[in-house]
Amino acid sequence: MQRRHNYCRFAAIFAVATTCFAHASHADTIPIEIVDRTSNRIILDGRLGDWRRFTELTGLDSSAQVVSGRERWTGDVDAGIAFALARDNTSLFIAAEVRDDQLVRLAQHSTLHDALVLSLAVQVGSRTVGYDIAIQPGFPGQYPGAVTFRGSRSGAVRGARVVEENQSGGGGFTIEVEIPWQALPSIRDNLASLRGRMAYHDADSPARPGIETVLATGGGDGSHYEQMAPARGATSATTPIEMLAQFRQAQGLTSTEPFMDRSGNIAGDPQLERVAVFPRFIVVAGPGIAGGNRYAFVEHPVTTAAQFVETALRDVTGDGRLDVILRGRVDGGGMTREILYVYGSPTGSDQLEQLFAHELSRTVGAMRVVNRGTFEQGPRVRVTYASVEGFTQQNYPHMADTAVLGALTPWSDQRSVSYRWSDSLRRFEIAASDPNPNRAPTAVAGNAATTATPGSTVAVAPADVQGVLTLARTRLNIGASVQPDFSAEANVAEDRQPETVQIFGRNLIVAGRAYLSGRSYYSVELPEGFTVLSLTLADLTNDGQAEAIVRTRRTVTTQVRGNALEVVKEFLLAYSFDSAHRGRVFSAEISRTVGSDAIVNEPVLPAPGARNGAITIRPGRARGWTEQSYVFRDTPPQGFLPLLLPWQTPSPVTYRWNGQALAP
Repeated sequence: MQRRHNYCRFAAIFAVATTCFAHASHADTIPIEIVDRTSNRIILDGRLGDWRRFTELTGLDSSAQVVSGRERWTGDVDAGIAFALARDNTSLFIAAEVRDDQLVRLAQHSTLHDALVLSLAVQVGSRTVGYDIAIQPGFPGQYPGAVTFRGSRSGAVRGARVVEENQSGGGGFTIEVEIPWQALPSIRDNLASLRGRMAYHDADSPARPGIETVLATGGGDGSHYEQMAPARGATSATTPIEMLAQFRQAQGLTSTEPFMDRSGNIAGDPQLERVAVFPRFIVVAGPGIAGGNRYAFVEHPVTTAAQFVETALRDVTGDGRLDVILRGRVDGGGMTREILYVYGSPTGSDQLEQLFAHELSRTVGAMRVVNRGTFEQGPRVRVTYASVEGFTQQNYPHMADTAVLGALTPWSDQRSVSYRWSDSLRRFEIAASDPNPNRAPTAVAGNAATTATPGSTVAVAPADVQGVLTLARTRLNIGASVQPDFSAEANVAEDRQPETVQIFGRNLIVAGRAYLSGRSYYSVELPEGFTVLSLTLADLTNDGQAEAIVRTRRTVTTQVRGNALEVVKEFLLAYSFDSAHRGRVFSAEISRTVGSDAIVNEPVLPAPGARNGAITIRPGRARGWTEQSYVFRDTPPQGFLPLLLPWQTPSPVTYRWNGQALAP
C-alpha cells in the first residue's frame, strides 16, 4: 500500500516546491504507474515543476527499499530517489530526483557507474516481453547522458532523449527522459498487463567504480518478470459504459443525450471501443484506451445539440483504425459556418486529436457559399465548390482561422481539392486539385509551362517553393508584405538541390523544390526573448548538407547580490534540417555585457561549402571585469554551453560533430 509523506524532508533537500511525493510503507513492494499526461505539457529541461502539476513523485529513501548492499547504505543522503512515469501518444516520459553524496558518472557510461534502471514487462499473446533500460546522467555542458538497454538487450535506446540538471547544493541531480514508443512497441500496445520496477544503482567510489547499493521498488527485472509487481491500474473491471457514465458525471452531461454513441475499432486492438459525441466533447473508452483503465476525450467547437449536422466513424488516415467524422455549425464573427472535422489517433495511441478541419459553408443573412465534402478511396477527403448566393469577391467576409481551411469560392484558384494523410508530416496535405475553369491558369515557378484542361486533375507541383512559403506565412500568421529578417540558400537536406532558409522574428522556415517533396515546409521557433543578429549556412555534421548557424541576443534582468542588473547576452545556435538529426544541435552563450563591463567570446565558423566543419570559440578578452570582480556564478540555461571566461579557459575550444551533437 502507498501513503503520502507526513513530512517534506526529501523535497527540502532538493529545494523544490512544498508538494511532497508519495512514499511506500516499509514492508510493501511499490507498484509503478505510468500516468497519462493528457493535456499537461512536459518540457525536457531537467526541472520537474511541470510534473508536479499533474502527478506525484514516488520516493525510494528508506532501508526497506535497499535490495542490495544494505550494510553499506548509510541513509537517504547516501542514496535516495524520487521518480514518476508518464506517457502520451508518442512517448514514455521518466522524471527523477536523485540524492547521492558521491556521484560516479563519466562520459563512458559504464555499468559500474550510477544509474537509474527501469524494468518493464508485458504479456504479448502467449509470451512475455521484457525490457531493462539504464538511464545515466551526463554532465551539463561537458558530455550527454545515456539511455541504453541492459539484460537480454543491448545498445542505445533509439530516439531517447535525456536532460539532467545538477542540484545547486551538490550531491544530486534531477533528470528527465523521453523514450519514443517505437523503441518499446510491445509495452505501448499491452499496458493492461504491465509489470514494472524502478531501481537506483549507486556506485560510491570514482577511483574504484562498482555498484555498492541498489534501491528498488521491488524484485525482478525484464528477464524475471514474474517477480515484478503489476503496475497500478494495469487491470480494471470498469466497463466502457461505466466509464462513459463517469465522464458524463464529471462534465455535467448526465441529462444530455449523445448525438452519437457507437462501437468501433479506434485503438487498433482486436476489441472495440465505445465512442460517444456530445456537445463540446468526443469521448472514447475501451480496452485499448489507457489499458482499459480510463476514458480519453477531446473538445470540439460544436456547443449545442442543434448545431450537429452529422457524425460518423470512418478510416480517413488509412491506418486501419476508425476516425471520428463530425460536421457541425459554428457561430462567430457575425456569420455561421458549417465545418467538417476529422478526429483520430494517427499514432495508435489512446489520445484523440483534431486531424483535419475544412469549412463547407459560410452564411451571413441571405448570402451563402456552399462546398461539398466527400470521402474517397485512397483514402482521401475531397472538398468541392458547389454554389454561391449573394456573395461576391468584394463583399465576401474574410476571417483568420489557422485551425480551419477556408471554403472554396467562385473566385478561388481551385474548383476542388483532394487531401491525403501524410504519416511523415502527421497531417493532411494536398494530394491533387481541379482548377477553377473561371480563373486564368497560374504558372508554377520553376516548371515547364502547361495549360490545364478544365475539369482535369492537376497534382500539386513539387517545385512551387513560393506556394509553400505562402502556406507557411499563413499558418504562422506572417503577413504577405512582411520581408524576412534574414534569408539564405544552400543544400540543407535530402538531395543536392538548394533550399531557402528564412527567419521572420523568432520563426525559422525551410522550404525547397525537393524538401518534403516540395509540398510542405519545416519551421522551428527560436527561444523566447531572442532577437536574431545573423544567419549563416554551413556544414557542421559532415554529411554534405548545411546547418543554420544563428547568432542571437537577449536582454534579461538578473538579481545579483541584491542588485537588479540588466544583462545583455548573445548566443550561438545551430539547427540541422536533415531527418536523421533534425533540430537544434548546438547552443552556447558567447557574450555577456552589463553597462561598460563585458566578456565577448570570438566564434570562428566554418566556411560555406566546407565539409566536416567545426565551430571554434575563442575566449576573447574581458572588458572591465577581472576574475576577482566578475559578479556572476550562475550556470547556463539547460542545453546551453557556458560562456568561456578568459581566466578559466584561456585557449580556444573547438566543437565537432560526434553523431548526435557538436561536442568539444
